[in-house]
Amino acid sequence: MSSRNVYLSPQERQEALVLNRALREAEILFDNGERNTAIIKKSMQALIDTAKSGKIDYISIVDALTLESVSQIKRDALVAIAFKFSKARLIDNTILKPNSEK
Repeated sequence: MSSRNVYLSPQERQEALVLNRALREAEILFDNGERNTAIIKKSMQALIDTAKSGKIDYISIVDALTLESVSQIKRDALVAIAFKFSKARLIDNTILKPNSEK
């Protein structure tokens, strides 16, 4: 839990949970074989757009080693999101690993 949460209203705290859900959505899509980053980002965006108290700063999917944007995930990729509420900017991320065993 971020120390920035003290700057959020009760409603914003509830809406902030969508960031984690969006990252889990990216993982689910990826685990089900999706490698197109535009499709993953679009699905994440749809979830995040349900938070009406703030706005998306960015959703990025980049190569985990080079931090360059990728359109297809072929190696480990970093999925990062930032969302701005009235008094706080929340960031979170996850790593998608194509060659990891479950």
